[in-house]
Amino acid sequence: MQIQQTDITYQKLLTDIANIYEQTKLQSMREVNKRMVQAYWQIGKRIIDEEQNSALRAGYGTSLLKRLSEDLTTRYGRGFSPSNINDMRRLYIEKPILQAPGKLGWTHYRTLFTIKEKNKRDFWEQQAENYNLSSRDLQKQIKREKEVAKAERKKERPKKIIPKLYANRGQLYTYKLLKPESMHLKDKHLLVDCGFNIWRDLLFEGVQGADAGDIVVSAKQEGSYCFEKTSIETKTLYTYKALVERIVDADTLWVNVDCGFNTWTRQKLRLRGIDAPEILNEAGQQAKDFVESALRAVEFVIIKTYGADKYDRYLVDIFYLPVEYSDIGLHLETDPYRVLQQGKFLNQELLDLGLAKKV
Repeated sequence: MQIQQTDITYQKLLTDIANIYEQTKLQSMREVNKRMVQAYWQIGKRIIDEEQNSALRAGYGTSLLKRLSEDLTTRYGRGFSPSNINDMRRLYIEKPILQAPGKLGWTHYRTLFTIKEKNKRDFWEQQAENYNLSSRDLQKQIKREKEVAKAERKKERPKKIIPKLYANRGQLYTYKLLKPESMHLKDKHLLVDCGFNIWRDLLFEGVQGADAGDIVVSAKQEGSYCFEKTSIETKTLYTYKALVERIVDADTLWVNVDCGFNTWTRQKLRLRGIDAPEILNEAGQQAKDFVESALRAVEFVIIKTYGADKYDRYLVDIFYLPVEYSDIGLHLETDPYRVLQQGKFLNQELLDLGLAKKV
């Protein structure tokens, strides 16, 4: 095996490193930290020399440092983690000529190695030498500089502005009365505009002075519908409960709309004010997955409709209330008024999450 072929070379490397380490430990404890820099530099040089010889590199590859770490830790305890040994290599690479003994200890150099830019490492090394900084003081100084730089970058970075859509939550079960001239209806005969070009012919007992253009509120009583005139604005009209049938992509879906008066219509709708990525790419699939997850368990949604787009799809705002879980099970909201008033605004959620852009 290849490991057996290089085992003698490895054992010699291990023995040399052990000798360097043991000889250094005999030095005065007062100078040990600085002198250990020389020892670690020699260890780094020894590893680089052996790697360049290629025998161990061919036999062990990237596992060399790990194996050295395990064997040296078994022999001496702490101090020979793979990252620590790699820093020894790095010390020799960055300082092929090391003046000994220097002013800095090994902890100084390990701290300096946390700085990516060489010019900054050189600066702080000079600062530590000139002002006789302890390794702890050096760490504090470098940390403070990084925090200041981070704060400056954050200050300079323009805040991401999330566009906001105005949510007109509308009014359920309100309708406009019509009297189309083309139909030649009798006097006082009015139709109810249910939206989606659906008109219902209903009686209006109890509605005093009703005329074309008036807005009425509908309520079901004992199997029939009762109407009252209201002064609400027309912009609140065309708000319905709908059952989701299929989600085409994040901003397009098929629904079955309850227009009232036992009248239903199947419609392909487009979310108003947003544009989601095409379903063919990853971003589009991610956006669709979010919508499917959000609407998967709800019994129904509330839609506030606007005009149709160029593809004859009605533009809508969608409101929904997620399933609530508790100790007694899950709760599906059944009150359409609560969903309308308290429901999440799906169009805005897609903008907030960066899953769609405003149009």
